[in-house]
Amino acid sequence: MLNATYLSPTIQNELISICGEVVQKKIVQEINSSQCFSILVDETTDVSRQEQMSICARYTKLENNVFILREEFLNFVAVGSTTGKNLANTILSELERLGVDCQYLIGQGYDGASAMKGCFNGVQAIIRESHPEALYVHCSSHSLNLALCHSCQIQPIRNTIGTIKSVGNFMKSSAKRTNCLKHSIRKNFPETKWQTLTAMCETRWVENHDGLIRFQEIFKAILDTLEDLSTDVDSETSSKANNFLKSIIASDFVISLCCLTMLFSYTLPLCKILQSPMCDLSAALQHVDLIIITIEDIRKNVDLKFTKIFKAAQDLLTPLKEDIKIPRLALRQQHRPNYSATDPETYFRRSIMIPLLDDFLDQLRRRFKDHNTTLSSLNILFRLCAAGITLNFKFTISLFIKSIWTGTVYNRNSTYGSKNG
Repeated sequence: MLNATYLSPTIQNELISICGEVVQKKIVQEINSSQCFSILVDETTDVSRQEQMSICARYTKLENNVFILREEFLNFVAVGSTTGKNLANTILSELERLGVDCQYLIGQGYDGASAMKGCFNGVQAIIRESHPEALYVHCSSHSLNLALCHSCQIQPIRNTIGTIKSVGNFMKSSAKRTNCLKHSIRKNFPETKWQTLTAMCETRWVENHDGLIRFQEIFKAILDTLEDLSTDVDSETSSKANNFLKSIIASDFVISLCCLTMLFSYTLPLCKILQSPMCDLSAALQHVDLIIITIEDIRKNVDLKFTKIFKAAQDLLTPLKEDIKIPRLALRQQHRPNYSATDPETYFRRSIMIPLLDDFLDQLRRRFKDHNTTLSSLNILFRLCAAGITLNFKFTISLFIKSIWTGTVYNRNSTYGSKNG
């Protein structure tokens, strides 16, 4: 045994498993000690095409007489069926297996898929049948992602994002193309930290901000690379490079790119705030309202704001001596609307900038409507305290938490609502 190294894959996996169990038990102990927790669940498909469900817990921990919000990962669970009933049973079974006391479950956080949020057969509804206090809240970061996703379906915006993805894949699919791009970046931008294009995420739209910024910053290097590759001896490479070159110097592409970069510069900080473990529902909605006010201000002063965006787009095309032009207008347009405008700036402001802002504002208000309703319900407690109905705030909180389990707060004779309300 003196010569044992414990480096074999079997021993290493066993050690990792033991360490994981120790950490897992510690987290479960903290959850049960808090006597108040929510579950956060997301489902995805891994690289082996296996449906996996991640289960996390959000709870409070007392440290130095201060309650600290904690979000801890519990486990990955393979799922065979993605129906609401099966997912709900899997979640509850896994919590029971881990030793989590579900009598303290007061919250559920999922995405907006019908299998999760459905009011009859969704996961949240099925779990509330046995745990009626487990309030469901749609993930705020996912709501923001859905708002962006919907706004980016405007035709010029959608085409621009698709082109950026295609150019990135084209560069990455060949070592020769990648090296050509790196050389062009070093030549045109010797001070930049970028060396290549970043991948555009297929699902998390808000995370595409870095990809958009990078594409705009090294735009000249991308142009030079595509020009070089358009004369390559390989016919497939030259053909694709030539087509991509024509696409990215199109007026609607550069305008859409600059508009997206502007919008995502506001949503990226918001996304990071919404994903912070310390961000509660009230703070999240305050930040969302701030973004709405900011975008509304841009919308009111859209002429001034778009003038700056239009100039930035012109600067991108200056090295090629290209001008931003109005696309060909048809007497009877079937695939896109005709916007009456005599100059390119007015045309693209009406066809891209204004629809993008209007749709995003509408989506933010709609996606976070339920969050505001939930917050209004929770604020009843704090309004009672502010009105002096209870003499001691700590006593009120402790009474509220205790009453959740006994049902006395939401009994049928209550003045403020029913248990299922």
